[in-house]
Amino acid sequence: MSTTPIFDAVPGLASITTIAALANPRRPRRLLSKTVILDAEIYVGSSLCESLLGALRFFNAFDLKLSAEPGLYLIYATFARMEADADVQSTVNAPSDYAFVRDLQWHLF
Repeated sequence: MSTTPIFDAVPGLASITTIAALANPRRPRRLLSKTVILDAEIYVGSSLCESLLGALRFFNAFDLKLSAEPGLYLIYATFARMEADADVQSTVNAPSDYAFVRDLQWHLF
């Protein structure tokens, strides 16, 4: 579980508690911290949009082993709409594949 502080009301952000598929952990190029970026896929279930892909930062305080393979987790995240200049640093997906970015506050295995 992350020790990232929870922000209740930040302008421009929404929060969600849901089950998400997390995968593709990677370290940001410019940071030497315990921050990891994860791909998060959230099932929407609409015929117009079955799921949304996002890039969430996670402060890995306890050096958890994060698998590159997708796994289902209960998560709480704050997020914002993906902007064209957001650097998701993925080698798997194109930036245009992402719908949201921001912070993974906590997750349960």
